[in-house]
Amino acid sequence: MDYTFKDFIELYQTLNNCEWITVFEENPTKNYENDIFTFCAMFKATSEELKEYVSKYDWGFSTDSFGKATFIQYGNEDIEYISGEQKGDFEYLIAIRYFDKYPTIYEINPKLIWYGNLHHVGYEYKNPKTDEVVIKASEHKVEIRASYLKDFLSANKSYLVVVFDHRRYLKKDAIREKRTDDVFWGNNYYIYWGMNNVDRLSALSNDYDYCSSIIGKVIILPYTKPRHEDYRYFLDDEQYEKFVIALDENGDEVEFECNSTFLANNFGSNPGSPHFLTPTYFDIKVLDKYKADPRNYEIQDSEIYYLRDWSIPFCINDEGKVVVWLGDLGRIPYKEQKYWRAFNESPKGKMEEKFFARQILSLWTDASRLESRLIHSLQIANEYIIKKYDDVLFSELSEADTEIYRSFVLPTNLSIPEYQQFLMKLCKLTAESINTKLFKIVMDDQYDGSKGSIAQLDDFLKYIGLDSEGVIYLSIKKAYDSRNKLAGHRASMKEYNKVWKRNADFEVNTIEDAKKLLNGIVSAIHDVFDTSTHNSPRP
Repeated sequence: MDYTFKDFIELYQTLNNCEWITVFEENPTKNYENDIFTFCAMFKATSEELKEYVSKYDWGFSTDSFGKATFIQYGNEDIEYISGEQKGDFEYLIAIRYFDKYPTIYEINPKLIWYGNLHHVGYEYKNPKTDEVVIKASEHKVEIRASYLKDFLSANKSYLVVVFDHRRYLKKDAIREKRTDDVFWGNNYYIYWGMNNVDRLSALSNDYDYCSSIIGKVIILPYTKPRHEDYRYFLDDEQYEKFVIALDENGDEVEFECNSTFLANNFGSNPGSPHFLTPTYFDIKVLDKYKADPRNYEIQDSEIYYLRDWSIPFCINDEGKVVVWLGDLGRIPYKEQKYWRAFNESPKGKMEEKFFARQILSLWTDASRLESRLIHSLQIANEYIIKKYDDVLFSELSEADTEIYRSFVLPTNLSIPEYQQFLMKLCKLTAESINTKLFKIVMDDQYDGSKGSIAQLDDFLKYIGLDSEGVIYLSIKKAYDSRNKLAGHRASMKEYNKVWKRNADFEVNTIEDAKKLLNGIVSAIHDVFDTSTHNSPRP
């Protein structure tokens, strides 16, 4: 143990450069060899007031300055209510609260939590968008990520004063050199180090001869301006990426910035410039980032959503290209624009017709993408069965699987792992969601629970007078068998091709197979339930 406190002196002299800053710490045990205490408060001051404050020994507040409301009166003046949040120019970041009959606790100023809308999980506060830990708050210690703290201080127009009173007790024979009354004063810190004899009346006297202590304060400086995304929204330093929108007569790429300020529109702005609604093309792999993170992103039929922050309309055309409007790219964050730019291609194919009809002609259409049509088809089947039997045919996914709805997308490349993920999601939505409990109730003594769920579905639909040819059974069974041969067990392309009645060495196009499986199930469900009104289901 270093009784000269070189470790802490070095820390405090460079504290503004640390990744994490301890704003509260207390000694939870009777460890007098390393008796640590750290506290803090926010401080509003001019640069001159700050310089004067740093040059002084005292903190300007104490551990009981915050956290308890009271009333005061000076002479014959009116009685004044003091909320307990502030003391003079100081405002609490951490408040230590003392009670008569209950243990002492600390509380964090909610403004610090609300600034980033932080989510409290155990001893941590996390950024709800990135899941990055911003605050570590254990029972006896609070640490804050410096970047978040300085951002908050900038918005709050405050400095943070981190104060400390650390003590280390030692025996006489541990002393190699003795120095006292050393003072370290810098631009943003004041440190006093000293050593004194232990009071002989103290209960510590039997174990220790000397007490080495370090007392002082450090100023944590705010950023010059906030980094909060809501603040940046009002700045004029927005950046915009350029995107390829065409090829000229020489085959060279034509680029234009996605800033709507410089784009033409239907109201006569910027004549001669590309229109806001200029189709811009991308490799379909641009979707990989979003389907791989369904916790933050949701891919709907024709729009991608990032939480509640932003969205961008898109379609996939016949050439398998993702197409968006140039002006819409300017509405997503700049770092997101740069991501899209990496997948930008020259135009290939036309805009998807249903997307164009909805976006430009304001016409109602059914879903554009096969994945969305599958979800809608399952809903159609459920709506019909609910009306007849007051229950669903396909159950909702479990809580652990609900993100599949947000990320169910056709494969974007020909890799087998990509296709395996697709097959597993497809089977969870269909084969593994079949409501066999309904069959047992409706079919009674004709119910055969020894069969698999897909065969039970086939029996049920035939029992109630639907799907006598078993088209739904065959389409779902093909998807399920494909999953088993390629993703459910030891993968075998030979066995997979058997399911599709192909030669064993057939070269599989996984993207096309995925489309065929989806088309098969969607068509089967629509064939059965679109004509079901002409049938007379059994009660």
